[in-house]
Amino acid sequence: IAKKIIRALRDGIPPEVGQERIAEGIDRYVKELCEKELGGVATERESAYRFVRGPYGAGKSFLAAKVLADARAKGFVTAHVEITKDRGFASGNIFPDIIKAIRTKERTYAPAFEDVLDRLRQHIADQVRTFDHAKPTSSHGRIHFERRLDEVLEAIQPFGAKFVGQLRAYTMAVLDSKVDESNELLAKLTKEVESADKRREEIKGSGLTSFFSMFTRLFEAAGFRGFTVVFDSLQRICDMDKRAVEKNLEKIEDFLKELKS
Repeated sequence: IAKKIIRALRDGIPPEVGQERIAEGIDRYVKELCEKELGGVATERESAYRFVRGPYGAGKSFLAAKVLADARAKGFVTAHVEITKDRGFASGNIFPDIIKAIRTKERTYAPAFEDVLDRLRQHIADQVRTFDHAKPTSSHGRIHFERRLDEVLEAIQPFGAKFVGQLRAYTMAVLDSKVDESNELLAKLTKEVESADKRREEIKGSGLTSFFSMFTRLFEAAGFRGFTVVFDSLQRICDMDKRAVEKNLEKIEDFLKELKS
């Protein structure tokens, strides 16, 4: 851990682990965000958002990294998304950027979307063994597995029938140990997320609320407590051209209104 902390500090970025060993002066903010907010979200099953402001070098990104680490430790799926001049809320990249940034307690340093989906499969398989008293790969158990899987997928149906169908096919391919087919379907899932992002222009509002709602349900079905996302360096939106700034601010405003309602 010490080497990872030193390497991160040398590169000028917050370490993804071990923040508690070097954190100074942020206890009040950590308690507010990690204990009160995350605890409330998990207990009340409601969404929440917070803006963190401060001058350059004040420790905003470090605080964000600490919050995400604590969230993962509490059983949340997390994502840390960097907002840049070319990649904002209206760029057509935000959905895939979130998916690529997904991390879990067990997988901190590499994309964890595949692991989350495998955990979903395992969670459903455990339910089949426990409540249906059947082996998921048997003909009898397979019927129960597909029924339980379809109940989960019903919650994300609005994201698109194509995505849901591919996710179902991927899960069944993994269950049947069809490695090549499952790898191909996983790649298609990622492309379908990109396609869904580009279709947001046809959707009234930000499209983000539905995205978070559906994927949070998916993660909860896999046994996680929720979904915590950090959008870092929102001020970079101001580096975009005037039209892009207006579109991004409009999407953010729609997103916040949707969360409040």
